[in-house]
Amino acid sequence: MAKFSEIQQVIINATDTFAQGLEKTGTYAFRLAKRRITSDMDVNFPTNSDSPHLIRSDKNETLANDIINNLLNAMFTSTFNNRLEAFASVPKEINERTLQYYRDNFGEPSAETIREANAQSVKCTTVINQAMGETALFDNIFAPATNAMFGHISKGSTVNATVTDMENRINNRFTSYLRPLGASLLQACARDINAIYADSFELVWVSYKRRPTDADRRDYCVAHESRLGNNPTHYHINEVKQEWSNWDGGDWEGMIKGTNSNNILTYAGGYNCYHYYEYVKASQVNAADKARARSKGYI
Repeated sequence: MAKFSEIQQVIINATDTFAQGLEKTGTYAFRLAKRRITSDMDVNFPTNSDSPHLIRSDKNETLANDIINNLLNAMFTSTFNNRLEAFASVPKEINERTLQYYRDNFGEPSAETIREANAQSVKCTTVINQAMGETALFDNIFAPATNAMFGHISKGSTVNATVTDMENRINNRFTSYLRPLGASLLQACARDINAIYADSFELVWVSYKRRPTDADRRDYCVAHESRLGNNPTHYHINEVKQEWSNWDGGDWEGMIKGTNSNNILTYAGGYNCYHYYEYVKASQVNAADKARARSKGYI
């Protein structure tokens, strides 16, 4: 029987594979760029400096453009396109596994529901291609690096400072930006597809879960995480929509900007959140949780 937690492993594996592939390519490309910065650019040696300073010159600006172009050529190859295509196809697998989960646990969804979920998976693929394609990566990773390099040249920064800044803006950016972005997009996709199937079975109760091995421990998620074991905490979806989106004044660590009652079931704890909603039948909800929801007017 399919387990909903298995979808989390699909997301983790896909994100790791995509990010690690780009990180490996980026490390190699940056090594070449670093060599050119340290060996080809014109420098001078000010007194009391342990690192040469870049000289503001047409030659250095031309070399800076050339280095960035070489980086782009090394990154955006057919290999990158193949990796992105594979990553962007993951929503299809998420949909297939979610469908099997509902078939195993609740019955056969309607043909209309399956079509709606299929359409959502296609939409997710489009969003991923836009958010993680060549143009987006250039705008969010390489364009800032380019501007930084020219800034270092214009200020006569040291070669060491220039190289370190470039490394932070490119290599480290893959880890701090690309991997969380990929995971966030797939998680949001999985939650939306999940909600489509749940709605078709009129499921309005959820538990808020994570895999035991996941380290997502932001305060928002700790506050709402369901108890583990045979008697988990369940929440009515209206309780989630109305209360959770305003938790801590609607401004918690990791929250995706614009999170509100209409999209809290999509965004959950926010950027890079690995929690998921597991929908259950009302008969599975304990009396205390029903009483809490009833006292608040949600049922």
